[in-house]
Amino acid sequence: MPRIMTQSPTGDPIGPNIVQSRADLPAPVGGLITLPSGCWDFSKPFSLAETIVIPAGFAGALRGCSPGARLTHTGPLAFDVQLGAEVQMLALAVEAASGDCFHVANDTIDEVLFSACDFRAAGDCVRVDSGAVRLVSFRSDSFNRAIVSRGGAEVQVIGARLIAGNLCVVMDGGNVLIQGGNLHSMNQGFAVVSPGNTAQLLGVTIQNCGTCVDGTVAGLTAAMLVNCRMRNAGNGIVWPAASVPTDGLSISACAIDNVGAAFNGFTHLSPRVNSKGNLFAGALASETPIVP
Repeated sequence: MPRIMTQSPTGDPIGPNIVQSRADLPAPVGGLITLPSGCWDFSKPFSLAETIVIPAGFAGALRGCSPGARLTHTGPLAFDVQLGAEVQMLALAVEAASGDCFHVANDTIDEVLFSACDFRAAGDCVRVDSGAVRLVSFRSDSFNRAIVSRGGAEVQVIGARLIAGNLCVVMDGGNVLIQGGNLHSMNQGFAVVSPGNTAQLLGVTIQNCGTCVDGTVAGLTAAMLVNCRMRNAGNGIVWPAASVPTDGLSISACAIDNVGAAFNGFTHLSPRVNSKGNLFAGALASETPIVP
């Protein structure tokens, strides 16, 4: 039986719990391994079929201790972060060979944090169903969908490197902020697949893909693209004029080149579009007139 450290008498998480194999985790019940509070340090590679549950009341962290300490998961879902858990994932490496790495539901005042994590997934790397989640220096080089925002989620993606997958960042509801980072060699960089609130792309490089930004689905409140670099793609920004967000689509200081069409479905003169200071193939693009 593993020695499980949970909480001190004051309720503070203690540890760490060193995880080198399945035997270092709590016993599964009905295919679920539920972690008590504490720091769980994954220090060696091993395989697992059961889902690891981070339950309500959990306080602690999941940490990767070495570059080669990757957990390979063979089931439909590797980790399930449930409402009421306060958790950080730090330098964790996970490969979901046949499903998703993480599902997250958060209703705490604190963000669920993924920092310097490296995930691969046949399905989704991180799916956020609700609450605030921040992914910093997140990396994946194999995925169907790397990061998915759903429902009432508040997702921030800062400095991500997403390579060689299908869809990098998917907005299936909620709010999404992507700041910096490099998304490349995939089908779509950022895609809206159902109505949501606000999308912001700030200083993001999107390249070597079918479509850099796809806003085909109507229903966003607002979208802003600022200081982004888009290149080597079938399309730069696809956004049918009828689907432009109700509070506007603002595109400024972006450089778009070597694409089939920089703007597809709309122009700088479309209603609710504000396009200024953009470069198309090195030349200043036509701008939305200044409102008197």
